Amino acid sequence: MRKHIARAVLVLIAVLGPSSVARADIIQVGSLIYTELAAGEAPVGFFHITNQTGANVQDDFPIQSFVDFSGMTLTVNGGAANTVPGDFTDTDLVHPGYEFDSKNFLNAMLAHIGGPAPAGPFNVLADASQGIAAGSYILSGDFFLLTGDFTGQPIPDFTIGIIAVNGRRVPEPVSMSLLGLGIAGLYARRRMASRN
Repeated sequence: MRKHIARAVLVLIAVLGPSSVARADIIQVGSLIYTELAAGEAPVGFFHITNQTGANVQDDFPIQSFVDFSGMTLTVNGGAANTVPGDFTDTDLVHPGYEFDSKNFLNAMLAHIGGPAPAGPFNVLADASQGIAAGSYILSGDFFLLTGDFTGQPIPDFTIGIIAVNGRRVPEPVSMSLLGLGIAGLYARRRMASRN
């Protein structure tokens, strides 16, 4: 009897396990653009961050819920981190939290995006091109540039990068309920067998 119960538990885990175990996805949340204001031997330019979640969702940016970029950092040439929103100008006065401009930088050669992403959960649309299923997601880790850090001698004018985060899909309640029912059924069957 114990062999049957053990086998039933293994089958239940094999069937429900893949649907209830969350896998990590890379989810695009915004963009970073470098704009050169003055060319020359020591060019001057600034960085623009666009939040493409919530009311600003577009193709390839699947998060329907607003993701707050507060705490996101931009480090240029290995200097001090510039943090959203305090070190940036929010340029969208009608819808704050979606468009940010940095201060001007002299001779920018390396730019890095970081800072902790808010956990959520966030409502995400399906995006077949990225292999992302629709559902509720928890974000983890730091913001990062999908294409890697901006580099150059200096960074070229109008360099564009995609800002992304790691996310895990929250298990569906139905899968968890089925797993619970299966375990309860096995327990009841084992208890009835022990009485006989």
